[in-house]
Amino acid sequence: MPQLSTPEVATDIRRCVYCQTPIGAAATARPCEACGASYHLACWEENDGCAVYGCQRAARVALRGALEIPVSYWGKETKPCPQCREVIQATAQRCRHCGAIFYSARPESTGEFQRRNEAREMAPTLRKATGWLFVLCLLPPSAPLAVLFGARWYRRHRHALESLPPIYSAVARLAIAIGLTQIVITAILALVYAVSQGG
Repeated sequence: MPQLSTPEVATDIRRCVYCQTPIGAAATARPCEACGASYHLACWEENDGCAVYGCQRAARVALRGALEIPVSYWGKETKPCPQCREVIQATAQRCRHCGAIFYSARPESTGEFQRRNEAREMAPTLRKATGWLFVLCLLPPSAPLAVLFGARWYRRHRHALESLPPIYSAVARLAIAIGLTQIVITAILALVYAVSQGG
Protein backbone atom coordinates (compact mmCIF):
# COMPACT_ATOMS: atom_id res chain seq x y z
CA MET A 1 0.00 0.00 0.00
CA PRO A 2 1.57 3.33 -1.01
CA GLN A 3 2.42 5.68 1.82
CA LEU A 4 0.82 9.07 1.69
CA SER A 5 3.29 11.90 1.93
CA THR A 6 2.60 14.25 4.83
CA PRO A 7 3.00 17.96 4.22
CA GLU A 8 6.09 19.47 5.78
CA VAL A 9 5.45 21.51 8.90
CA ALA A 10 6.86 24.99 8.62
CA THR A 11 9.55 25.40 11.27
CA ASP A 12 10.73 28.83 10.18
CA ILE A 13 8.63 30.91 12.58
CA ARG A 14 9.90 34.43 12.71
CA ARG A 15 10.47 35.72 16.22
CA CYS A 16 11.04 39.27 17.23
CA VAL A 17 14.64 39.60 18.41
CA TYR A 18 13.62 42.24 20.97
CA CYS A 19 10.62 40.64 22.73
CA GLN A 20 11.24 37.01 21.65
CA THR A 21 7.60 36.43 20.64
CA PRO A 22 6.44 35.22 17.22
CA ILE A 23 5.71 37.81 14.59
CA GLY A 24 2.27 36.93 13.29
CA ALA A 25 1.35 37.15 9.64
CA ALA A 26 -0.92 40.12 10.28
CA ALA A 27 1.56 41.94 12.53
CA THR A 28 3.57 44.75 11.12
CA ALA A 29 7.14 43.48 10.84
CA ARG A 30 10.25 45.62 10.68
CA PRO A 31 13.42 43.93 9.42
CA CYS A 32 16.85 45.37 10.19
CA GLU A 33 18.51 46.48 6.96
CA ALA A 34 22.00 45.75 8.28
CA CYS A 35 21.72 42.24 9.75
CA GLY A 36 18.26 41.05 8.64
CA ALA A 37 16.88 40.45 12.15
CA SER A 38 13.09 40.66 12.43
CA TYR A 39 11.16 42.89 14.80
CA HIS A 40 7.66 44.03 15.54
CA LEU A 41 7.47 47.63 14.39
CA ALA A 42 6.58 48.71 17.95
CA CYS A 43 9.59 46.82 19.36
CA TRP A 44 11.95 48.43 16.84
CA GLU A 45 10.65 51.88 17.77
CA GLU A 46 10.81 51.19 21.51
CA ASN A 47 14.42 50.02 21.29
CA ASP A 48 15.25 52.82 18.86
CA GLY A 49 17.14 50.46 16.56
CA CYS A 50 18.43 46.91 16.29
CA ALA A 51 18.93 44.79 19.42
CA VAL A 52 21.66 42.59 17.92
CA TYR A 53 25.05 43.23 19.52
CA GLY A 54 27.52 44.68 17.05
CA CYS A 55 24.95 45.51 14.39
CA GLN A 56 25.47 48.79 12.56
CA ARG A 57 21.84 49.76 13.25
CA ALA A 58 22.07 48.94 16.97
CA ALA A 59 20.47 51.42 19.35
CA ARG A 60 22.78 54.16 20.53
CA VAL A 61 23.67 53.72 24.21
CA ALA A 62 23.55 56.87 26.34
CA LEU A 63 26.69 57.23 28.44
CA ARG A 64 26.16 57.74 32.14
CA GLY A 65 28.23 60.05 34.28
CA ALA A 66 30.17 58.65 37.21
CA LEU A 67 27.77 60.28 39.70
CA GLU A 68 24.74 58.64 38.04
CA ILE A 69 26.13 55.11 38.39
CA PRO A 70 24.79 53.29 41.47
CA VAL A 71 27.22 51.85 44.00
CA SER A 72 26.48 48.31 42.82
CA TYR A 73 28.21 49.10 39.53
CA TRP A 74 31.50 49.46 41.40
CA GLY A 75 31.46 45.79 42.40
CA LYS A 76 29.47 45.98 45.64
CA GLU A 77 25.87 44.89 45.55
CA THR A 78 25.19 45.30 49.28
CA LYS A 79 25.95 47.77 52.07
CA PRO A 80 25.34 47.85 55.83
CA CYS A 81 22.41 49.91 57.10
CA PRO A 82 23.90 52.75 59.18
CA GLN A 83 21.02 52.44 61.67
CA CYS A 84 20.71 48.69 62.38
CA ARG A 85 23.86 47.40 60.55
CA GLU A 86 21.83 44.77 58.65
CA VAL A 87 22.92 44.05 55.06
CA ILE A 88 20.76 45.74 52.40
CA GLN A 89 20.99 46.39 48.66
CA ALA A 90 23.66 48.90 47.64
CA THR A 91 21.16 51.13 45.84
CA ALA A 92 18.54 51.05 48.63
CA GLN A 93 17.34 54.35 50.08
CA ARG A 94 15.26 52.68 52.78
CA CYS A 95 16.23 49.81 55.09
CA ARG A 96 13.83 46.86 54.83
CA HIS A 97 14.78 45.75 58.36
CA CYS A 98 14.44 48.91 60.49
CA GLY A 99 12.72 51.29 58.05
CA ALA A 100 15.47 53.95 58.18
CA ILE A 101 15.34 56.33 55.22
CA PHE A 102 18.58 57.57 53.65
CA TYR A 103 19.29 60.86 51.91
CA SER A 104 20.82 59.03 48.92
CA ALA A 105 21.94 55.55 47.86
CA ARG A 106 25.54 56.42 48.82
CA PRO A 107 26.71 54.32 51.80
CA GLU A 108 26.82 56.28 55.07
CA SER A 109 28.63 55.63 58.33
CA THR A 110 26.56 55.42 61.50
CA GLY A 111 27.94 58.75 62.73
CA GLU A 112 27.16 60.51 59.45
CA PHE A 113 23.63 59.08 59.42
CA GLN A 114 22.99 60.18 63.02
CA ARG A 115 24.37 63.68 62.41
CA ARG A 116 22.13 64.09 59.35
CA ASN A 117 19.05 62.94 61.28
CA GLU A 118 19.86 65.26 64.20
CA ALA A 119 20.29 68.16 61.79
CA ARG A 120 16.93 67.38 60.19
CA GLU A 121 15.19 67.27 63.60
CA MET A 122 16.91 70.50 64.71
CA ALA A 123 16.13 72.37 61.47
CA PRO A 124 13.05 74.31 62.77
CA THR A 125 14.92 75.36 65.95
CA LEU A 126 17.98 76.42 63.94
CA ARG A 127 15.86 78.54 61.60
CA LYS A 128 14.22 80.39 64.52
CA ALA A 129 17.54 80.84 66.34
CA THR A 130 19.15 82.29 63.21
CA GLY A 131 16.32 84.83 62.89
CA TRP A 132 16.59 85.87 66.56
CA LEU A 133 20.38 86.16 66.30
CA PHE A 134 20.01 88.52 63.34
CA VAL A 135 17.45 90.71 65.15
CA LEU A 136 19.46 90.89 68.39
CA CYS A 137 22.68 91.75 66.55
CA LEU A 138 20.89 94.64 64.79
CA LEU A 139 19.96 96.30 68.09
CA PRO A 140 22.90 98.18 69.69
CA PRO A 141 21.94 97.43 73.34
CA SER A 142 21.77 93.65 72.74
CA ALA A 143 24.58 93.39 70.15
CA PRO A 144 27.46 92.63 72.59
CA LEU A 145 25.70 89.70 74.25
CA ALA A 146 24.25 88.52 70.93
CA VAL A 147 27.73 88.43 69.39
CA LEU A 148 29.24 86.69 72.42
CA PHE A 149 26.65 83.93 72.61
CA GLY A 150 25.92 83.92 68.87
CA ALA A 151 29.53 83.19 67.92
CA ARG A 152 29.65 80.24 70.34
CA TRP A 153 26.26 79.01 69.11
CA TYR A 154 27.39 79.26 65.49
CA ARG A 155 30.58 77.25 66.16
CA ARG A 156 28.57 74.52 67.92
CA HIS A 157 25.91 74.25 65.21
CA ARG A 158 27.92 75.11 62.11
CA HIS A 159 27.67 71.62 60.55
CA ALA A 160 23.94 71.44 61.26
CA LEU A 161 23.46 74.89 59.69
CA GLU A 162 25.34 73.74 56.59
CA SER A 163 22.74 70.99 56.09
CA LEU A 164 20.07 73.73 55.73
CA PRO A 165 19.78 75.98 52.67
CA PRO A 166 22.90 78.20 52.43
CA ILE A 167 20.92 81.35 53.32
CA TYR A 168 20.76 80.36 57.02
CA SER A 169 24.49 79.96 57.46
CA ALA A 170 25.04 83.23 55.57
CA VAL A 171 22.50 85.09 57.75
CA ALA A 172 24.14 83.78 60.94
CA ARG A 173 27.57 85.00 59.81
CA LEU A 174 26.14 88.32 58.65
CA ALA A 175 24.39 88.80 62.02
CA ILE A 176 27.65 88.28 63.92
CA ALA A 177 29.44 90.71 61.57
CA ILE A 178 26.69 93.33 62.08
CA GLY A 179 26.88 92.81 65.85
CA LEU A 180 30.64 93.34 65.83
CA THR A 181 30.18 96.49 63.75
CA GLN A 182 27.62 97.75 66.29
CA ILE A 183 30.10 97.15 69.13
CA VAL A 184 32.92 98.96 67.30
CA ILE A 185 30.67 101.95 66.46
CA THR A 186 29.39 102.13 70.04
CA ALA A 187 32.96 102.00 71.40
CA ILE A 188 34.11 104.76 69.02
CA LEU A 189 31.14 106.97 69.96
CA ALA A 190 31.80 106.36 73.66
CA LEU A 191 35.48 107.25 73.18
CA VAL A 192 34.62 110.42 71.25
CA TYR A 193 32.13 111.41 73.95
CA ALA A 194 34.70 110.78 76.71
CA VAL A 195 37.35 112.84 74.87
CA SER A 196 34.91 115.71 74.26
CA GLN A 197 33.83 115.72 77.91
CA GLY A 198 37.45 115.63 79.09
CA GLY A 199 38.37 118.56 76.85
